[in-house]
Amino acid sequence: VFLREILDKEDLQTYYGEDYKPYKLSENRIYKFIKRRGAISDARRFKKIKHNISSILEVGCADGLYLSELRKELSAQVIGIEPDKATSKNGSIRNDLRIINGSIEDDILINDDFDIIVMNYVLEHVIDPMKVLIRMRNILKSRGLLSIRVPNANTFERFVFRNNWGAYEAPRHITI
Repeated sequence: VFLREILDKEDLQTYYGEDYKPYKLSENRIYKFIKRRGAISDARRFKKIKHNISSILEVGCADGLYLSELRKELSAQVIGIEPDKATSKNGSIRNDLRIINGSIEDDILINDDFDIIVMNYVLEHVIDPMKVLIRMRNILKSRGLLSIRVPNANTFERFVFRNNWGAYEAPRHITI
């Protein structure tokens, strides 16, 4: 599933203002609880798959709450990338994290190789997913783990809600 007419990068950015829901949820107690539980669950899964985890990159980390929890659970060095300037700055301060303001689609200078790269509900937002996946391969350590979550186009809800399915979220979601 994909959009036929994709906006250019500048036009697309206008749909990610301060009213964009993931940026507003960071103060919500239920959201924080779910993010923390998700990070703890993922950390356990990562430990089972990969031993000796020393470095993690989260692409599209928003305020860094999930990444902060991974750091606690795995005792690893962590870095986040977030395209929203205010969100990345606030997350860096609030969670004492290194969050790079920018998009993984850009040529952000990342000198590290990572044991784990996490992209939770990010890939559907990028204009060129293959470029991003190649970039991930180039900064992932040999035998590293790439964890990607995207909306499931074969989900029951899509067939029930049809054109009103929430994950369509056009024009933000370019591919699903």
